Order: sequence, then C-alpha cells, then structure tokens
Amino acid sequence: MAQVEGIKTSSLQAVAFHLFTKCRDQSDAFQSCYTSSDKPSSKCAEEYKALTACASAVVEDASAKAHDEMHHYTHCLDLTGGRYSYCRPERAAFEAAFPLE
Repeated sequence: MAQVEGIKTSSLQAVAFHLFTKCRDQSDAFQSCYTSSDKPSSKCAEEYKALTACASAVVEDASAKAHDEMHHYTHCLDLTGGRYSYCRPERAAFEAAFPLE
C-alpha cells in the first residue's frame, strides 16, 4: 500500500477496512477515471485529490477516536512488515475502539 501525503503506510493498513466503506465513492470515481483514460496521471487529478482527502480524514478520525489503540496497532504493523496475522490482539483492540460502521 502506497503512502498518501505524509500518512504512514501502517496507518493506511490499520484503517484499510474502513477505507473500503467510507471512501467507496471516491475510490470508484478514481478507478473509473483511471481505467478509462489514456493519460490518467494528468486527467484524474481531481479524483485522486478527493480519494486522498477521504483517506486522510479516515486516518485522522481513527487517530482522534482510538489514538492509543491505533498507535499500538500501527507500531505492530511497522515491526512485522505489515503482517496482519502477527498483530491480531492489537487489531482487535483497535477495532473495538474504532468499529466498522
């Protein structure tokens, strides 16, 4: 998973399941533009900005509502190279503090 405007990869990993639901419209718009354009980097800038703004908002919301749990979860992901299977206790604590809607 790529880094988005200063957000650590592990933070994006931590909220990945939230992104699927909360940023679905922006993701669909970007994907549609990207796959239908012959030069997507220049033609899909607005869709990319909307998607990254949504992702940033989700990370900020998670950090505000479940700061300690997110910190422990992202720290575990950093230490394990992003392997979710090694961070199950941290993930469970994070999901309890910041549940999927």
